[in-house]
Amino acid sequence: MTATLLPPHAPAVVAIVRTDDADSAYRVARGAWTGGCHAIEITCTTPDAPRIIATLLDAPDRPAETRIGAGTVRSIADADAVIAAGAQFVVSPHTNARLLERTHAAGRVAIAGAMTPTEIATAWDCGAHVVKLFPAQRLGVAFLRDVRAVFPEIPLLPTGGLLRETASEWITAGAMAVGVGGALGSDDIDAIAGRMRLWIAALSRTEHVG
Repeated sequence: MTATLLPPHAPAVVAIVRTDDADSAYRVARGAWTGGCHAIEITCTTPDAPRIIATLLDAPDRPAETRIGAGTVRSIADADAVIAAGAQFVVSPHTNARLLERTHAAGRVAIAGAMTPTEIATAWDCGAHVVKLFPAQRLGVAFLRDVRAVFPEIPLLPTGGLLRETASEWITAGAMAVGVGGALGSDDIDAIAGRMRLWIAALSRTEHVG
């Protein structure tokens, strides 16, 4: 697998699935891909996350281009479990060189979390293919724009409390995509798909300039 999070021409959005049970996770994931999202992250705080990942990868209704990954991967044990389940990308909320090495060795996309310029540079130097900027909404679009000015080579994925109304500003500022979680809801597939379409429409109003 090549070290890319999104397939070519995919909407610049990653759906982050963090639920209290497997049924809700399946519902959010299916709603996200029905709405046009091509990268879906199942967090390890969701019960039975590895089994959910494996089931989604095998789902006959999953679009072939839709990638299923794991998030909130905090330990080597977490990484081993989700990689064994088939996770196509592995997202950590922090930077751990051993986690990144394990993800690289498995041939998966490695994404490490960071907040400060030093943490961003460290994540990149340790081998992250993408650096997750968290908590992005608290840091602000201007922060990402300033960081991109000095680290233009580092793909940044802002997550954490982003608003649909200002989502396009992150892409204009240089983000490679945005992460969307709680804003999708978990009620029913059609409603979740509708919200995802609204996010994609909002993002399509601008072009990546980074």
